[in-house]
Amino acid sequence: MSNFAEEVLDGYTLDAYTLSQAVSVDYFILSIPVNVLAPDQLPEMDTQYKYKYNCPIDAFAISNSAVDTILAFDSGYVEITTVSNDYTSAYKEKCSDLEGYFICEFNENDQEALITDFIDKVSSDVEEL
Repeated sequence: MSNFAEEVLDGYTLDAYTLSQAVSVDYFILSIPVNVLAPDQLPEMDTQYKYKYNCPIDAFAISNSAVDTILAFDSGYVEITTVSNDYTSAYKEKCSDLEGYFICEFNENDQEALITDFIDKVSSDVEEL
């Protein structure tokens, strides 16, 4: 739903906007590579997605992928490498002050907790017709 460089659009912004207008989102998980944003920038992403796509972020899934952002902005190529899971754990720890979001890594324990958070949230928003 976001691009890493202006030259590497791949239809992300148009397709994401079109999709956001076609469906109602009950729970939005934004998966991000670990090195793209500082933890204190995550609420800014929530604001962007809330107003651009009408879907506030409920959870951030932190991937152990790292994007070479300098290469992406300079040349338009997106190069992704894998970093240690310790790095994602440290990133998640830095996010502990953020309130209102579920922050998880791509591991079995966090996936189970994410599913539980999802079920809790959508179960409380049920309307009887």
